[in-house]
Amino acid sequence: MEIIVSLSVLVFFLGLGITSYYQNQYKTALKSMTSEVRSIIELARSKSVNAEIPTTCTYNQFIGYGISRTGTGLNLVSLCRTGAATYVSTIERTLILSKYRQTQTLLFITFYFRKLTGDLVNGADVPTTGTLTVKQNLIDKCNQITISKFGQIKTDANYACP
Repeated sequence: MEIIVSLSVLVFFLGLGITSYYQNQYKTALKSMTSEVRSIIELARSKSVNAEIPTTCTYNQFIGYGISRTGTGLNLVSLCRTGAATYVSTIERTLILSKYRQTQTLLFITFYFRKLTGDLVNGADVPTTGTLTVKQNLIDKCNQITISKFGQIKTDANYACP
């Protein structure tokens, strides 16, 4: 009888430990993905402020670098004006997010940082603000990356997803 009670207590605590371990793994994946997403956003802003002009356009055509979403990840893209209201974006780099199990990004708009100033603009070169949410589905936790129209980047971590 004592062995059964001891085993029951052991199994109970083992179950708690395994649950905590997996919760911690998912939180770590969410933190890592948020960090990678933020770093590609910071890279887009840095390349824009430094006016690193891609070979696909001239200085006067160049608007800046930005982030767009694909089915498997986020793209670092350059944006060039080719006419009065014509814009061309070119993928410079892709961040594949599927390596993070059950983690996803929810990008509401494609946004760009304007050259030299680093101000945030939309695809039509109009000032805007940006919000990107990174969600871990298995624990229903989110991190939010917010970008002001002046290009300041802020991260809010580990809150319950809406």
